[in-house]
Parts: sequence; C-alpha cells; structure tokens
Amino acid sequence: AALGYREGEAAALDNLAVALYLRGRYEASVEAHLRATRIYEELEMLPELAMSYGSLGYQMKRRDLPRAVDTMRRGLAIAERHRLQEPLGALYDNYGVLMEMKGEQDSAAWYFRRSLAIKEARRDSVGIPFSLNNLVGLHLQAGAIDSAAVLLRRSDAYRRRPSDAYGRLVNTVVWGDLHLRAGRPDSAAARYTAALAMPGAVEQGYLTSYCLEHLAQAQADRGDFEAAFHAQQRFAAQRDSLVDTETNARISDLELGYESERKDRELAESRLAVAARSRQVLLLGGALLALALVGAGILRDQFVKRRQLRRELALQERVRRAEVEQGVADAKLGIARELHDNIGAQLTFLISSVDNLAAGGHATPERLTELGSFGRGTLNELRQTVWAMKHEEEGLEALELRLQEIKRQAAGARQAVEVTVTREADAPDALSSVRLLNLVRIAQEAVQNALKHSGGTRVDVTLHAAAAALTLSVADDGEGAPAAGQGSGLQHMRERAAEIGGELRVEVGDGCVVTVSLPWESDSSLESDIRRMDAAPPRA
Repeated sequence: AALGYREGEAAALDNLAVALYLRGRYEASVEAHLRATRIYEELEMLPELAMSYGSLGYQMKRRDLPRAVDTMRRGLAIAERHRLQEPLGALYDNYGVLMEMKGEQDSAAWYFRRSLAIKEARRDSVGIPFSLNNLVGLHLQAGAIDSAAVLLRRSDAYRRRPSDAYGRLVNTVVWGDLHLRAGRPDSAAARYTAALAMPGAVEQGYLTSYCLEHLAQAQADRGDFEAAFHAQQRFAAQRDSLVDTETNARISDLELGYESERKDRELAESRLAVAARSRQVLLLGGALLALALVGAGILRDQFVKRRQLRRELALQERVRRAEVEQGVADAKLGIARELHDNIGAQLTFLISSVDNLAAGGHATPERLTELGSFGRGTLNELRQTVWAMKHEEEGLEALELRLQEIKRQAAGARQAVEVTVTREADAPDALSSVRLLNLVRIAQEAVQNALKHSGGTRVDVTLHAAAAALTLSVADDGEGAPAAGQGSGLQHMRERAAEIGGELRVEVGDGCVVTVSLPWESDSSLESDIRRMDAAPPRA
C-alpha cells in the first residue's frame, strides 16, 4: 500500500538525498534532506525527524565535520527531549564515530557505551554488535588488544545466527584488524582472506575494498611482497569499479523508489483535489447560508440599536435642558443670596442710620462722613457682585486687583496692610468668578476683623498659587486671639470657604492667621460653583 501523501513525500526525499549524495551532488543532497526534515517536523513525526537529521550529519562527516556534528546534535536533541530510545541507540553510535574522527576518543567511548546500554536494555540483538565493534576500534587504537578481543568475542556471540551473514563478515574483518594491530600479520592475512571468500562479500563493495587494502598491508608485513602486490592490484581495481558498479546500482534503486513514491503522491494529490473541491462546495454553501443569517441578525440588531439610540438622545436632550434650567435657577438663587446677605444687610444698616438722624439724631460731620464711607463700601460690593454676574472665569490677576482694593479701603486705619502674591510655575490660572468673589469676601472680612479687634499694627494678606491648591492667608501681629465679636464673622468665612470647596483654618499665636486652602478643579465653571453653594447651609 502506498504511504500517505506527506509521509510518502518525506520518505522519497530521504531516498533522493542519498542518491544525490552518491552522485556527488552534495548541496542538492543536503537540500533534499532539509525538505524531508521540514515535512517530518510539520507532521510531528519525531523519530523520523531525529533519524533524518542524524543521517544528514553522518553523510557530511568527511566534507564538513563541524557542520556534521552540529546537524547530528539537532537529531540527538529531538531524540533526547522526547526520550526516543530506538533512534537514540543509533544516533549515539554514529555521533561517537564523529567524535572519534575529531580525535576526542573519550567522548567517542562515552557515546558508544550509551548506545550499547540502550540497545542492551531493549535487547536489540542486531544493534548491540555494532556498538561493541565501535568500542573494539577504540581499544585497538589505544593498544588494548586483550580488552578489544573480549569485546569482539561478545560481538561474535550475537552474530552466530545463520541469518546474520553480513555481521559475521564484518566481524571476520575486525578480527583481521585486531591481529594486524597485535603484530600478527599471518593471522591477519588469514582473516582477511577468509572474509573475501565468505558468501555475500562481493556485494559489499566498500567492505571488500577495505579488506583488500589491509590484506596488502598484512602480506607486506609478512614479507610476502608478491602477494602484497597482487592484493594491492585487486584493491585498486575494486576501488575504481566501486562507483561504476555498486553506486550506480544503488542510485538506480533509489531513483526507482523515488519515482514510485512520486506516482503515489500524484495519485494522492488527485484524490485530495477531488475531495477538496467537494468540501469547498459544501463549505461555500454553508458559508453563504451562515452569512445570510448573520446579515439578517446584524440588520435587526442595527435597527434595535438605532431605535434605542434615538431614545437615549432624546432623553439626554431633556436632561441637558433640565440641567441648564436648573443651573439658571441656581445662579439666580446664588445671586439673590449674595445680594440679601451682603448688600441688603448693609443697605438696611445705612437706611436705619439715616432714619435715626432724620428723627432727631446728632448729625455730626464725623457721623455723616462715616455713613458716606459705609455707603461707598456698599456700592463697591454691589459692583463686585455685578462683575461676578458678567464674568464666568478670570485669572489670578483679577483676584490680586481685588485684594489691592481691600488694601486701599483700609488705608484710613492706623494699621499698615501689605498684599503679597506668589505663584509657582505650573500653577493653574483660571478661577471662576463665584470662587473669586467668595475669596475676596473672605479676605475682606478677615482684614476688617484684624483692623477692628486685633489691636495690632500690621496686617499681611498673602496669596500663594501652587500646582495642587490656591492658598489665601490674612495674618496680623495683634493680641493673638479672636475677639468675642468675631464669632459671626468667622462663621460667615467658613461658610463661604465651604461653598467653593475650600477649607478655612484659624491659627492663634503671636497674632492671628486666617488661612483658606482651595484645591484646583478642572470643572471650575459657574454651574459647578453654584452647585456647591446650593449644597452648603444658608447663612442666617
């Protein structure tokens, strides 16, 4: 039965790689091997993949030993990672040969022993003699003739089966090598001669060539130079005909196998193409049906979403209008509260004072001057309130100007009032008019309290704008404790600070310090401040 398409293609590529190698087309052979390994890797045929890398590396050993070692290491890594014992047994043997060629005899012996241990554990009677013979070769190189003989006898024990004619042929040649190394050329020549006469020796071209070459050496060591000459002639003839006979036969066999696999592959491709077309028709029909269903679902979903979106937009519009109306109402309420709490109270006081004078009070020039100043102050506060109604946001310069006005208003008192403004580089500048108006009112109240009740000689108004918050402080050098009459004023200042999201602190020591800390907010619009004013408790 033909192999599956991809598996058969990989096996055919492996055969083609060997054929190209025997023809001397080494680069093409490497390419065919690599194509086979890619298919094995794609199909996750790990044992075949490991052996393919090992075969490629072993073929490269006489052309590029470092590259051969690297390639075989890839196969070893796969076999070791997945614990593929059968490939490991063969790969360790072949890798030991590469180490032997590098002159690393200890490493070669280690890999040969690892291979032998795996094969013995698997009871691989075919593979065990190969590992034993590799170890025999190392012992002979080291001059350990006796230990080599022990290993070779163990190998003979495995190759006594009638079916292992090739194994017995190999061991006979190895015995010849052992005798030659031991300085027994007569025994060596006898073994090589016996090997050449064994059944199947003629078909093993490379082994026959090796045997003739070493037979010539053994005959020469014996002093039989005529026999050595004839053996050398036979070796030369065998070497010259090797490519023409064995190699061409092997190439023909491999090409035949490759052609057979190619035909199987083409047949499999035709069947796969028919099956693929049938699947494509079914898939196309199913895809069209699914697409129609999905399209209908999408259209229905879009219709529902549009209807829901229209409802949400209408609701958002109603909410926006309600918020605008509420903002206008809140603004009106805040303005009314400001007029009532400040301007209204001051006008009431002014009217009451004028009525008292009209009813027979003492209208002294000092009293009239005092009432005139009070009226001008009331007019100034009314202007500030109207200014706050006209403007939504102002910079810190506007606040500084209002503080300078407070300084000018206090110029008639005996105390000196100093206004200081500091600002950090990254401090925000925008300040809503409602916040600005309340800060001015707090500063005004604190300065008036200091002038009236502290008994000091100096009042310092400091404005510090930092990245996190705005700080306003009013400090005097007076008695250091608020007078009893300041209780209502302090309460009003705290309420104003709370209305704009700030915090008011009073510190008493060598004088009195009133401080307002106001965090910056991204939403500093009039509506935001009015919402805070609405949430704060109303002043009496």
